[in-house]
Amino acid sequence: MRIPILKTFSILFLLSAFLWSCQKEYSLEGSLIKLPAGTWQFNDSTKLFRGNMDTAYIDTTAPTRVLHLLGTSTSGNESFSINLFSIDSFQLGTYRASLSQSEFDYFSLTSTIYQGGNLTGEFLVTVTQLSNGRITGVFSGLVVDSAGNSKNITLGKFTTSIKLKTSGTTTGATGTLGTIAGNCSPITASGIFTQGIALDPTNTIQVQVTVTQAGAFNLSTNTINGVTFTKAGSFASTGVQNVVLTGTGMPVNAGPQTFTVTMGSTACNFNITFLTGIIPPPVLDYFPITLNSNWIYYYGATGLPGYIDSNAVKITSYNPTFAGNSYTSFESNTTPPTSPIDTQYFRKTSGNYYQYIDAANIFPFTNSSFGEYIFLKDNVAQGATWQSQNFSGNISGVGLTSGYITMTLLAKAVPVTIGSLTFPDVIKVKYDYFLMISPGVPISTEEKWFARGVGLIHDDIDTGNSFSDIIRYTIY
Repeated sequence: MRIPILKTFSILFLLSAFLWSCQKEYSLEGSLIKLPAGTWQFNDSTKLFRGNMDTAYIDTTAPTRVLHLLGTSTSGNESFSINLFSIDSFQLGTYRASLSQSEFDYFSLTSTIYQGGNLTGEFLVTVTQLSNGRITGVFSGLVVDSAGNSKNITLGKFTTSIKLKTSGTTTGATGTLGTIAGNCSPITASGIFTQGIALDPTNTIQVQVTVTQAGAFNLSTNTINGVTFTKAGSFASTGVQNVVLTGTGMPVNAGPQTFTVTMGSTACNFNITFLTGIIPPPVLDYFPITLNSNWIYYYGATGLPGYIDSNAVKITSYNPTFAGNSYTSFESNTTPPTSPIDTQYFRKTSGNYYQYIDAANIFPFTNSSFGEYIFLKDNVAQGATWQSQNFSGNISGVGLTSGYITMTLLAKAVPVTIGSLTFPDVIKVKYDYFLMISPGVPISTEEKWFARGVGLIHDDIDTGNSFSDIIRYTIY
């Protein structure tokens, strides 16, 4: 079983009454059962709703195109639907209910739970990625419930696969780059490109296209140095035409970079030189939260030879606020991605490192119990202990109880070698997980190692029951 980084789902191994959750994941991995295409979630201020995305597609049979995003709840009892509307090709950006560009439905077989559209108030859906067969985005706004009461949806997001044409090819239109097939015209870049500064609408490239059949198109480059150029639209006529592609992303490095744009069987390479920016050096603490930093881990388990799975973790630009505190989002999934993306939330201040969790993902609660706890302290001495808050919840057959976590700093500033990687300054922390119905005896234990300037490098649950080791990382 794959154990997600920095989560403690796996402590349920010891709780046989709840082993079905682990068995379910085993049944998906290594079988012919189809994995969900993606995931969705939103919050109505009292509860976090989430589930799987089943499908996403664009309907072009009517004059107004409709982009359908469809899914189900985790239990499978409710359905999730977002529809976006456009008279042209769908692009990155915000779709507004007030302009009849978006609508939202969350419903069961017997009733509508939430519904949003131009009659219920402003509801915003922002598409942040629509390329390479994948669509991601965020959403929020006003909806009405089954009784007609207005509710505010927050923290909405989705990610799923979508059937698109190959990046850089046309949809409907046909043609070649340049005035002669295979002979690319010069490509003109506009704007200032600087390391560490996000591109804006002034950062563009202009390409020349010879259109042989009019129609809709979607042109894009490959992603180089954290930057992509795209343009979706429609050619009304044939002949030689200029197309301006807009850049998005944040350049990682300075210096010249080579991009490729394709159309049909023709391709053009062009260079952009990125200026050196003023990039502040990363803070060398024990848990970096800088944008785009990423880690790759290998997983193993007792009784199985070597590593059996892998996981990629990356910091995104999504920064939600819970209980007045802003958090950095970490997204993780298997490499290459074959499972839904898992998101976790972290913040830090004055040597204390916090994680915001649903305690039902740690303890066998039948209800959600949200809150944060300090998972690491770099400002205390070796041997120091601290305890999380009590997370309250119901357990089937037991009733209301609470759970808490006790942390112990086992070692500080010690060297560690994992494979070919050497870390000179590591903190080791032990985690004991307790339920109040059985105080004094932890239901599970875990040990995590954090390296200065790198973050989590090793995670061991129940002394080898499942473990993970870092194999590669990039910190920005």
